[in-house]
Amino acid sequence: MFFSLKNTKTKLQILATPIGNLEEISDRFLTALTNCECILCEDTRNALKLIAKFNLKNKELISYQKFNERKQLNLVIQKIKIKKTILISDAGYPCISDPGYLLINECYKNNIFVEIINGPSSLTHSLAVSGLNLDNFHFNGFLPSNKKQRIFKLKELIPINKKYPIVFFESVHRIKESLKDIFLVFNDPFFVVCRELTKINETIYRGYYEEIIKEITIKGEFVIIVDSHAKDEIKPKLLTNKEIIDMVKEVIDIEKISLKNACKIIGSKIKMSPSLIYNTYIKNKC
Repeated sequence: MFFSLKNTKTKLQILATPIGNLEEISDRFLTALTNCECILCEDTRNALKLIAKFNLKNKELISYQKFNERKQLNLVIQKIKIKKTILISDAGYPCISDPGYLLINECYKNNIFVEIINGPSSLTHSLAVSGLNLDNFHFNGFLPSNKKQRIFKLKELIPINKKYPIVFFESVHRIKESLKDIFLVFNDPFFVVCRELTKINETIYRGYYEEIIKEITIKGEFVIIVDSHAKDEIKPKLLTNKEIIDMVKEVIDIEKISLKNACKIIGSKIKMSPSLIYNTYIKNKC
């Protein structure tokens, strides 16, 4: 069976909401938001902020999230049949590590057309800025919150990890624990960790576990890309402490600059955190 606007009487619009920067809202998104009568949303408080931003009124809000999506299905389907309805998540695309797929299937069963309003995605944003070869990759979504279950899941992914980069979502509450577990199970892979994408504090961390773990700011939402087979030219060379100290001394002697500035110069050359270079020098210099 095929579905199109021509052979269906009703439709549900899925809107990909901004992942941080509200300037990414398109005219098409705003038109759908303005014209809708009913909004299915994870958190009504977040939806209210979006409505207030554009001074909109007379929108019915229905909570539709992972804890009630099955219970709400029949109510929501009936609502779609009588009102112009949209589905949003708190950030990014519904249905991708967020509620929605059950509703989409139920829409098709009821001959309701499903229309997507395109928007930003933390997944594609992260892939684009990673600097990795991602012609093929595996998207896993969120790892289990329980440590034993998380380790078990990572061990299941070892065969995939040997072939393709793997992408994870992670919350601020578990980012350090998950990075450590990935590091141990995947045997020191190369990481690209993206934080607060499209926001003022957007940060990209690239390197091995020991290089990035001390640098990560524990705030916001994270996307983790793990590559255990990155090419040598992508992976920064792991230098010994002596090599790092010798490089620092050489730059200071030649450029006649401070230790802090020398660490910045070396960091840009070897793709290593200046603060990590600084700490290495202080702790290991003769």
